[in-house]
Amino acid sequence: MLTWMLAACTKAAPEPPAQPPAPPPPEVTVDEPPPVDSPVVATWTSEPCGDRAYPRELTFAPDFTYSGRDLVSPCPPEATCIWDGIVEFRGTWSDEGTMVVLVETEVMDDGKGATRPEHLRRSQSGHLIEAIGEGETCGYARSD
Repeated sequence: MLTWMLAACTKAAPEPPAQPPAPPPPEVTVDEPPPVDSPVVATWTSEPCGDRAYPRELTFAPDFTYSGRDLVSPCPPEATCIWDGIVEFRGTWSDEGTMVVLVETEVMDDGKGATRPEHLRRSQSGHLIEAIGEGETCGYARSD
């Protein structure tokens, strides 16, 4: 009986379950910049300003691309128009501290519409400012 008791007391404890392997790290592509957490990433609207007699919209994406629309003469809802009256353009943007630098890469509608900005200044109030002439500016307010 003593042998049986010794055998019962010396039984090895069960092995803990094996830990599952750690998931692989996410893939990182060197060619793509990381997403931007920037107050610039949004849609901005400027009302008619200076020689530009119509609103302009600029949408900045986290991948450093932007798209714009000059609402020159939009076709009214439920109307048929020869031209929809919206000039669209695209490009890339970079954040240079107090300046947002724009590089236009594509324009639809043969470039109709007013001259588009190459840079915007960030104001202390949170707006983006386009210089249009000596001392003249157009403001863009966040619209999304």
